Amino acid sequence: MVELMEKSGIGSYRPSAKIKKLESLSGEALADELIAQGVSDPALSVLLLNLKTSKKEADELLRSLGRLHPDVIAENRRIDLYQSELDKYCANLAASMSEDDKTSQIGRDEFTQFSEAKRSYEAQNSILTKMSEALEKEKADLTMHQDPILIHEVAEVKAEQNNNLPK
Repeated sequence: MVELMEKSGIGSYRPSAKIKKLESLSGEALADELIAQGVSDPALSVLLLNLKTSKKEADELLRSLGRLHPDVIAENRRIDLYQSELDKYCANLAASMSEDDKTSQIGRDEFTQFSEAKRSYEAQNSILTKMSEALEKEKADLTMHQDPILIHEVAEVKAEQNNNLPK
């Protein structure tokens, strides 16, 4: 739908500052920014918590066991897995937010166009109504008696009629 509107010229999409910032980030930084922007997604929180916990455990194991120990290697693999899941999830979430941003901006553009068209219609309708009223008044004026008459002439006619009455 968004693509169709963009092709038809209804709205030209300009990403918001939030979306621009999200598009420039990736990984943990993107996840942290999403949370900072108020995205309350439980799956995102769990993935980020798992990644940070796993990194902390890997650091502790590395200090005590060395980098070649099987537990350290297993923890590093778990970190890589969490990292890739987090990257995919954040990318999908950011894309969804970007699409929502596009849709809402196009909706605002459509509403603006609708409002302008409505104002134009109301102005034209007002002009037509006034013209209709003027036409009706002109028609009424044309159907009235065309001969000029003075009030005193009417009074004289009535006076003559009163004088001709039998007494």
